Amino acid sequence: MSECCDGKHAAPTAAVDPRTTAKCFGTGLIALGAWWLVYQGLSPFAKWLTFSLLALTPATRLTSAVEFFVFEAPKVLMLLTLVVFAVGVVRSFFTQEGTRGILIVGYLFNRLL
Repeated sequence: MSECCDGKHAAPTAAVDPRTTAKCFGTGLIALGAWWLVYQGLSPFAKWLTFSLLALTPATRLTSAVEFFVFEAPKVLMLLTLVVFAVGVVRSFFTQEGTRGILIVGYLFNRLL
């Protein structure tokens, strides 16, 4: 184990200004709201791009494939971004030892059922 991770050389924690926390929380809520609006607009955008801009005829396989791709590709990327961000936030609150403990308890619970 390296010197920076053995707990002997841990960086001192500094007091966090509540205003900074409020700003970060507010920025996160605004970003989450913007993410939700974009997510809700994916279906109308896919329909507009497929039928109006590309002028594909309805009820063909090509039209269905294009509409599916235009709707699903950004959706998957947006959900992946949200999950990676959430995991990053969770990792900042839990240590590796704490996470291992939770996983071990979950594993044992799973084995008992």
